Amino acid sequence: MLDSGTARGFLITNHAPSVPHRVEERSEDLNADGSHRGESFRIIVETVSVLGKVFKNVAGSLSDWQMFSSEPFDGTVGLDFFLDRRVTLDYRSRRIGASASPLPAKLDRKHYLSIDLVEPPKSQGHILYVRAKVNGREAIVYLDTGYNVSFIDPAFAEGLARIERPGKFKVFRERVPMELGRAHIHSRRPPRIRGPPRGRL
Repeated sequence: MLDSGTARGFLITNHAPSVPHRVEERSEDLNADGSHRGESFRIIVETVSVLGKVFKNVAGSLSDWQMFSSEPFDGTVGLDFFLDRRVTLDYRSRRIGASASPLPAKLDRKHYLSIDLVEPPKSQGHILYVRAKVNGREAIVYLDTGYNVSFIDPAFAEGLARIERPGKFKVFRERVPMELGRAHIHSRRPPRIRGPPRGRL
């Protein structure tokens, strides 16, 4: 899984084939509300090759896949490995392109919408934040390819129709208006409401 929510290193799950590694420490993982989620191991892998570039003595974690997903997966690769690359994610054709060339100084506005990233706190590595308008309010949006649902702060949900569905994520808001750059988007999949107000989607 190419996970833009993994700021540093990588994750290997117990579903993956065995990968040579050494264990550094054992840690407890917590849910957002502070409850116990499971246990992980901080590991070091001697070499990791991503897109032809070799990284040495890379820190990662070894965890049970069920802590993160309803379907088995082998692991995630984080943003650290792509800092000197331009990555194009083409959902329509189900392809990802990677290049060492930077974006041109000017993009053809007929074909591209440019969105500047917001510098994240140092503790969060290279997480992708962008400025947006959510339900008419200024917001900071976190772009996470590791999630298949959107989450919205309750403070941004005023006036939006509430719906409930069975399953892990129960409370949603329908047709959340969001603006990224100059594009106005109505969420096709209703975002789930969660947590105390944090001021971002």
